[in-house]
Amino acid sequence: MKPVVGMVIRNKMQKSVVVAVDRLFYHKVYNRYVTRTSKFMAHDEQNRCNLGDRVLQNLSAHGPRGRKCLNSRFKHGRGETIVNFGILLERW
Repeated sequence: MKPVVGMVIRNKMQKSVVVAVDRLFYHKVYNRYVTRTSKFMAHDEQNRCNLGDRVLQNLSAHGPRGRKCLNSRFKHGRGETIVNFGILLERW
């Protein structure tokens, strides 16, 4: 699966964050582009992610207990990579 970029929308949990991934597709009936959002829960070992941070994600087909794996790089401000972090805990 191709890498996708998401935004951290919740970081209230210990060592976990919720990442929202937006995708854009063309709707044939409406004759317009429509945005859909998927939420994923990801592991953040050092608790360094804040709200609004960008995350580069590579989603694989299967992970533990049939969940998709999330291999991510935490991106801050100007696109510099700061932290690599874990696997997808569950789909929201």
